[in-house]
Amino acid sequence: MSELATLARPYAVAVFKRAKETDSTKKWSENLAFISAVLSNTDISVVIDNPKIDKQALSALVLDICQGQVDVEAENLLQLLVHNNRLTLTPVIARLFEAYKTEDAGYVDVEAFVAYAFPKKKRLSLLQLWKRP
Repeated sequence: MSELATLARPYAVAVFKRAKETDSTKKWSENLAFISAVLSNTDISVVIDNPKIDKQALSALVLDICQGQVDVEAENLLQLLVHNNRLTLTPVIARLFEAYKTEDAGYVDVEAFVAYAFPKKKRLSLLQLWKRP
C-alpha cells in the first residue's frame, strides 16, 4: 500500500492544489468518488488490467462511462492516468485527496480511550467539543 501511496501522492497533491485554486474541493471529491466506483467494478478492472487494450481505447471507454458524471478537469485527469499507466491508482488518489481536504479544513483524527463506556448522548457532546470551528 505504501508503494501505491507513493505513486499516487503527486497526482493527489496536484488535484488538491487545483481544487483549492478553483474552490472546487466538493466537486473534486464527487468526481474522484465516482471514478473510483466505476474503476472498482470487476468488469472494468479486467479491461484496465488487460495489456492488449491500447491506451486510446481504454481512455475512450472510461471517458464514455464517465460522460456527464464528471467535469472536464476530471476527464483530463483520467486521460493523464491512462497515458501514464496509473489508472489503477485512482482509489488511492481519492483517499489521499480526502485526507488533504480534511486536514486543510482543520479536522484531526482522534482516538480516545476511557475507563468505562459513555452513554450515547455524552459521546455526541464530546465529539462536538473536539470539532474545530
